[in-house]
Amino acid sequence: MAVTALPVDLAVLLAGASARQAASATARVQAKVAMARASEGLLSPRHGAFHPAVAEALRSPRVAPGEGQG
Repeated sequence: MAVTALPVDLAVLLAGASARQAASATARVQAKVAMARASEGLLSPRHGAFHPAVAEALRSPRVAPGEGQG
């Protein structure tokens, strides 16, 4: 399989088209919708912690080995 480079003019044309599409109103709305869905479920769970058991372990007082035994 041979790899050929794009002509410079074509590469510039494609980059410009891509930039215009990314800056469109539709793209901005879609990005906001996707971000809102992700933050609702994954980034802000109801219990407030990503892993409730680990959060509880971090909140509980820790005793160093050898301490606490009379």
